[in-house]
Amino acid sequence: MEVKACSQKQKNTFTAPHLGSRFSKKVFGDGCQSLITAEEYASRNAMLSSLIVAWSPCLPQTSGCGISSANGLTSSCSVLAVGGKSGVLSLWRIHKPESYSIMNSPDSNKTVLVGLLDAHDTWITTISWSLFISDASDPLLLLATGCSNGSVKIWQACCRRLVESSEPSGSPFSLLKEVKAADFAMATMVSLTVSGQSPNKMLLAIGKGSGSIEVWTCDILLRRFEKAGTYDSHNHAVTGLSWAFDGRCLYSCSQDDSTRCWILYENSLCEVPIPSNTPGVEGSADVPDAFCSCLGLAVSPGNLVLAVVRAFSTALLNPMYEARALKAAVEFLWIGGQQLEISSTVCPDFDVKIFPDFPEKELISWENNILWSLNQHEPLDKPLVVWDVVAALLAFKQSIPKYVEHIVLKWLKSSVGVSANLSEAIKCLSEISSRKLQLLNIISKLVVLKKVETDKLDGKSQLLEVIGGAEDERLDWTQLHSNSEMELRDRLVGYSFTVFLDVTSASHGKGTKPGYWVPIGTAQMEQWVAIHRKDIKNHLKLLADEVRTIKKSQRPSFCEYVEKEECSFCSASVPFDSPDSAICRGVKCDTGNDPTHKLSRCAVSMRICPIAPVWHCMCCQRWASILAPSPIFRMPGYPSDFKSNTDDEHPKPWCPFCGIPLKKLLPEFLLSPSFV
Repeated sequence: MEVKACSQKQKNTFTAPHLGSRFSKKVFGDGCQSLITAEEYASRNAMLSSLIVAWSPCLPQTSGCGISSANGLTSSCSVLAVGGKSGVLSLWRIHKPESYSIMNSPDSNKTVLVGLLDAHDTWITTISWSLFISDASDPLLLLATGCSNGSVKIWQACCRRLVESSEPSGSPFSLLKEVKAADFAMATMVSLTVSGQSPNKMLLAIGKGSGSIEVWTCDILLRRFEKAGTYDSHNHAVTGLSWAFDGRCLYSCSQDDSTRCWILYENSLCEVPIPSNTPGVEGSADVPDAFCSCLGLAVSPGNLVLAVVRAFSTALLNPMYEARALKAAVEFLWIGGQQLEISSTVCPDFDVKIFPDFPEKELISWENNILWSLNQHEPLDKPLVVWDVVAALLAFKQSIPKYVEHIVLKWLKSSVGVSANLSEAIKCLSEISSRKLQLLNIISKLVVLKKVETDKLDGKSQLLEVIGGAEDERLDWTQLHSNSEMELRDRLVGYSFTVFLDVTSASHGKGTKPGYWVPIGTAQMEQWVAIHRKDIKNHLKLLADEVRTIKKSQRPSFCEYVEKEECSFCSASVPFDSPDSAICRGVKCDTGNDPTHKLSRCAVSMRICPIAPVWHCMCCQRWASILAPSPIFRMPGYPSDFKSNTDDEHPKPWCPFCGIPLKKLLPEFLLSPSFV
């Protein structure tokens, strides 16, 4: 709301957004008090009483959907929908930040009100988003809203219009379909998704206050809706709905403390049990089993874990201690073994007798769902958050490590293209995309080479063997992991050299504008190339030789070309021995040498990290004082020419070796997000 202050002799003018006939444009008052009618007061009060909020998916960063900024760059954005008692939906566009900082800095993100949607005549109770990409140049953003009288509406908007809108001049959304409730039961939950098996098919699930679930399907291109059915799924209001596995599975929970799973089979829902078998060793519960209702649910990024928020019954708790402290808890359920077909005749490609602790159908489902989840993380527009995949593989490794061996090797052979022969695996690493190499690094470090509880007796790390192979055919995961990281470092150094040569020639003037990536640490990269010259590619050697010929007067100051480094704690010199860590030589004094200091090097620039807080990767435990350039994450393989991969995109806070988001390292007693 905009407030304009006039001169003291004049009255104060308050200008509100235009909301149709129900809201006046201006209100006049004397002094500090404004006079408005009772109807206007009620309308404003209802608008300020927000009930529900929901974030849209990130709009694709294409030529049609990028936000043009002053410096000519493009950035992605998201839309926040806020629904209230008035039935009006406010839509706010929030841009992704152009730059990221580990330090607390003023929020520079722009928040723009792009529209006000007069969605319903009563309270808005639920909102759901989905993205439909039929035309890559201009995708559609789908929005479902439900209200207290049971009505549900589906809206659509062009991403281009949402991005280009600079002021709330009408709503960018148009009505696609209205689903009216015959019983007027409140729509408590809606879940909207686009089917992965039929890209033009939209799936809508509606949870009612009566406990029933209504499912609709729609051909978006033909705008043809079809009701799949209404199901009396719960005895009380539905409090949670979520589609999983590309719309093949639907999970629901209710105030009656029940959680159910449904499979969409031949345009109808069929209830199937949630898997009860738990991989790994079951831990003891530290909370009492005194739940009375479910408040909501959510599916993990890899669709392998279901989180259900459950409320405690005060009547079943100890009134002296538990009832005062316990209000609700989050229960995590394994759903990786979820059956997605009513009847399956698929035969396992492994010997079931080796794994007697699990039913055959669940093992097949676990294998298919884990492989599906890993494949879902290959697109670059999806953040690399694989904690559920890592947790599932580690849980199985404690009880049946041969099963983990089977799954990982199958993924390597089908997706990454790595065979069981180490020499062949190392040869093909240069042909693998950076995202797949990062996935390989995560699995090899956190699953294959990680010690589990069963290893503590002998202190050895379990190395997976080739199925049915002999001892000499074993995959040396340590060497494979090392070569995979070396391949990614080659790409990072090669790109840095290319940009350094570009800015020194001043052919494009890059690197001088704020936001552009600057190659820092070129001197340390030259030393790394000299140490590993026999192991790196010839193309990288040529780039290093060309960088070495650049005169000191030609080196830009913003590249911070520093050959000799000093310790951050003393004035001692620091030799370059490793790209990850360093030890200073210590300062000589009369009594001898002072103690040396062990220092961390930046994973991107290889320079010594400053004492100030820096980025941290919770997977490989590396540190970074600067962010890696965005193009190295998009490389489909080792490029023949790095110049074709240079661009002006802002760097992302991602680890160049693991691909997961970097963060500020916090003490263990503080809550911190986990990506792996």
